[in-house]
Amino acid sequence: MTANLYDSSNSEHILVKYFKDHKLSEVKTDVLVTTYDIEVGKPFYFSSRLAKLADPKEKEDFMIREIARSTSAAPTYFEPSILQGKPGDELVFVDGGVFANNPSILAYAEGKEIYKSLTIKAFNPVVQATDDDLPFYMLSIGTGTSPKSISGDDATKWRTAEWLNPLLSSVFMQSVAESTHYTMQHLLPPYADGSLRYQRFNMVIPEENSEMDDASEKNIDRLCEIADAYITENQDALMGVCEILTS
Repeated sequence: MTANLYDSSNSEHILVKYFKDHKLSEVKTDVLVTTYDIEVGKPFYFSSRLAKLADPKEKEDFMIREIARSTSAAPTYFEPSILQGKPGDELVFVDGGVFANNPSILAYAEGKEIYKSLTIKAFNPVVQATDDDLPFYMLSIGTGTSPKSISGDDATKWRTAEWLNPLLSSVFMQSVAESTHYTMQHLLPPYADGSLRYQRFNMVIPEENSEMDDASEKNIDRLCEIADAYITENQDALMGVCEILTS
C-alpha cells in the first residue's frame, strides 16, 4: 500500500500526450523550473540555458514531460520522480515548491545571467554583487494564498506531531513566499519616474476552498468566481502590465 494519496500514472499519460519526447533545449523562450533532489538534499534547477550548452558533458537536457512530472511531485500527494542524470547519477525529485514557493529571486538571477551573456562579449555569466541595475521588469504571478491563523492558546497545547501540518502549510510555505516578495521589491524598485520594475499578483483564497486536491465541480466553480472578482478588482493594474509587456 502506497503512502501517497494519488496514482501518478494518469498525469504522466497526459504529459506524454501533450509534450511527447520534446526536450528542454527545444523551448522557444528561456525557462527555469525548480525541483528538489531528496537523495542529495539539494535544490535542482531545470534550466533551458544549461540544456542548450554545446558541451554534452555539461548540458542538462531532460524531456519536458519529465520536468513537469518532477516539479509537480508534491510530497504526500504523489510519489517522487526518478530520473537518470549523468551516467550513474540517479536523481530523485519532489515539488520545487518545498523550497521555492515563490521563485522570483531564482528567475531574477537566471535572467541576469542570460541578459549579460547576450549583451557583453566574452562575459562569464555569473551574477555578482557589483552588478549594475539592468533594464528588467518582473511580473510575479502566485497561485493563490490562504493565510491561516494559529491561536496562541491552541499552540501552547500542541504536541510535536500537531505542529507538522500548520508548519508546512502556513508557516514555512507562506513565509518563504512573502520574504521573497519583500526582497524582490528591494532588488527591483521603481525607476525614478515611478515606472514599475516588479509587480506581484496573488489572490487570497478562502480556507474552505484552498485544498489543492479538491477538484470537485463546486470548488472549481468557486475558484473561478474568486479569480473573476480578483481580475475585476485589479483591472487597471492588469491593463498596465499588458501595456508594459507589449511596449
